[in-house]
Amino acid sequence: MEFQKRTLASSARWRLTDEQLALLWQAESPNARTRYTMKNVRTVRNLFNQGRRNKDRPAAPIPECDPAGNPVVFAPPYF
Repeated sequence: MEFQKRTLASSARWRLTDEQLALLWQAESPNARTRYTMKNVRTVRNLFNQGRRNKDRPAAPIPECDPAGNPVVFAPPYF
């Protein structure tokens, strides 16, 4: 869990994609019961940004990055 928090906090600087974070987490815990996926990373990031994965929310939310290293901005869907 500490490794995940540390890599999430650093991912804004490193600009890692969710896929890269999932591979990094899997490499850190090769004997985990299940393989880490991008969905796992998104779930952990959302909890981290809400302050539910650590004691405090980060000063700025940790964004997801695309393969080019740009933050991904999700727009609300239009109906």
